Amino acid sequence: MLWAGSEIAQVYLGQRTAGVADPLAESAAGVAWITGDSAADCWQLAIESLAPARWRKRKVHVLLSGALARPFMMSPVAGLRSWREAAQVGSSLAPDATGLAGPCEVWHGAWTPDAASLVVAIDAELRQLIESTARQARVRLAGLQPWWAAALQQASQQSPATRFLAAEDTDSLTVVCGDDESFSAATSYAPCPQSDQTDALFTRLLLAQGAAPDLAVHATLRTDGPDAADVATPFAARWKPAT
Repeated sequence: MLWAGSEIAQVYLGQRTAGVADPLAESAAGVAWITGDSAADCWQLAIESLAPARWRKRKVHVLLSGALARPFMMSPVAGLRSWREAAQVGSSLAPDATGLAGPCEVWHGAWTPDAASLVVAIDAELRQLIESTARQARVRLAGLQPWWAAALQQASQQSPATRFLAAEDTDSLTVVCGDDESFSAATSYAPCPQSDQTDALFTRLLLAQGAAPDLAVHATLRTDGPDAADVATPFAARWKPAT
């Protein structure tokens, strides 16, 4: 695991919130939460909070909120022949599909020319800022992924039959239907719906996807301080049925 027995720090990055889990910090038991005016501000503060390593660059694994890394489904496009072409099309579709304002960079899941594929979009300027700030601070990025993707992986490990995941973080609610090999729907709701609206939303989505309620889970990012240090990853989810 990235956390156990390593010097890799983990940073959760949201629109105005960051969580820093640094195994080299003097008080490494838990997550230090930071607030800022923007994601860029939070990222700068998170980098500055890292304890220095004596002999080498610090490594940081970054987990993005669902408002910063938004998924969508891309339908098959006739004539696409490569991952590079698929990424170009995905980037052009991302602003309308996700609501992100600026030019976007995308990551594809298991893309094939004749099937719908899961795509994750991030604002291109934010991606560049994350990388440039890390370089300036002599910090090496060990990974960059959505927090909801890490929750989906954890859900698949705990219950391989899971087919509906609702992942709630500090900014958003991300809903993914399917499994690691075949997704049928994916979207982020930012800002996150009010708690009294989520049950009705889950019911509608489950019916629309034909997903059985017993295969649906709701994961919430734990921000409850010291308890987060008792689990294998500092940004673990709290789990409950989605219905």
